[in-house]
Order: sequence, then C-alpha cells, then structure tokens
Amino acid sequence: MLGLSFFILKVLCPFCVVLYLLSFAMAGLFTFPSELKSRWHISQVWDRQNRKFFFSLIVSWAVLALLSHVVSMQIQNTQSVQQRVESFFLDWKSASVKKTSLQPLLEKGTKNSKISITEFADFLCHHCHRNYYLLKAFLASKPDVHIRFFSFPLDHCQSTQGVSCFLAKAVKCAQDQKHGWNMHDTIFEHQKLISQTRDLQEIKNLLKTFYSVSDFYWDRWERCVDSKESLQAIQKQIQAGIDMKIAGVPTFFVNDKKIGSQYLIQLLQSIHQYLSP
Repeated sequence: MLGLSFFILKVLCPFCVVLYLLSFAMAGLFTFPSELKSRWHISQVWDRQNRKFFFSLIVSWAVLALLSHVVSMQIQNTQSVQQRVESFFLDWKSASVKKTSLQPLLEKGTKNSKISITEFADFLCHHCHRNYYLLKAFLASKPDVHIRFFSFPLDHCQSTQGVSCFLAKAVKCAQDQKHGWNMHDTIFEHQKLISQTRDLQEIKNLLKTFYSVSDFYWDRWERCVDSKESLQAIQKQIQAGIDMKIAGVPTFFVNDKKIGSQYLIQLLQSIHQYLSP
C-alpha cells in the first residue's frame, strides 16, 4: 500500500497505510479460535464497550482520512508550484533583453553584480506593497544583488492632484537629499493609511509624522515636490516604462529580462542559484 501510494500515485498516503494495518487488526478480531468465538454472542458485539470501540475506530479513520487529504493536497500544491516556477524560469532564460538608458529613481548594490533586478512600481499599488516585503526579505539574504527602482504611477501624472504621482515626486525629492530609499520604505509601510486620503497637504503631514530624521530639510523637500522639474523627472520614468512595454505594476526584470511577479521569491531564488553557482 505504501509502495503503491508513493511510487505509483506519487503521493504519500498515511491514511492508506494505517487503514491497511488496521485491516489486519480487524481480521484478527473476527477470526478468533472456535472455542473463543463460541463464547461470543451477536448481542455482545454491540454492547456499550464495543460500541465505544467501533465509534473510536471510525472517528480515528475519519481524522486520518482528513489529514491524509491535507498532506496530499500540500504535496500536490508544492509540486505544482515547483513546475510553474521552472516554467517561468525557462521563460526568463529565453526572454529578449530590454533596456532603458534612463537613470532609475533609486538604486543600490554593486552595479557589476551577477544579478540585477529592475522594478517598476506604483506606491499605491497593493500588489507592489505585498512584493515590497517579499523583495526586501530576499535582498536582505542576498547582499550581492543590485536593485534598480523606477516609479510608474498609474495615474501617469495627468493631474496635479494625483496621489500616485505625488508620492513618486516625494521619493524623488527625498533622494535629492540621499533619503530616497527611506522615504520609499516609509510610504510602502504606511500605504494603507496614506491611500485613505486624496488631500495632498494631509499626505504631506502624514509623511512628516512617519518620517522624522534630524538631517532632512522639509522646506527644501516641499519646494522640490511642487516644482516643475520633479514632475518632468517622474514623467521620464513613466515614459521609460512605456518604452519597455510595461502593461501594469509591479513589473520586474532580472538582468534586463522580464519575469513574472507570481512566485516572485521562488523565481528569484532559482535565477540567483543559476547565475551564482
């Protein structure tokens, strides 16, 4: 039974194995020697004690069946994820190279690293928020990775009151004071609260509350955020994304080849292992 479930069905089935063993116990229970069997009456089989025994046995089988199903589904899901990650990895290997000459909004890590990740994101995007934490954990464990961040506001800065565009400018102007990554992290970590308002002055006040450092000049930052130059800088970021055929966010490239954001960490792990043997 164990061999069939694991080697033929490719699934370890604890319930099948336990049921197989219990079948021997049940067979032994009802195949007593004749002299012992004669002492038993049909009515005795269903007395209170035996009813408890059979009830316990049925409950045990039900629990084992449920656990077996959960384990089997987990194994199947793991195998499915591994197959899809392998498929995405092969897609990445065969993908065409896409580059932009524009400088990213933010950048860190050694430029000649074997693996370079390029991200296009919107600061109000919920998927970008989720991937922010995943990518942050990955980068913390892989100090040899180079990361480039481009802002791609989904409002395309078509309105002077657009929050996505404003947040991109907020990071750009913070980077002018060498605080860009800190502002980037602050916005993503407080995205839920920031996204609840469309009033730019209120968002400015929130950022001042969240991001309090001694060597940051808020007057200079506000002048920068309201300037035409910062708007043009973000518009160039948007155009770079359009030129690279960005259809939505987040979008990632590894060594200038596009990858999917699904199973991001597993895929990055596979690529990192491939590029850093």
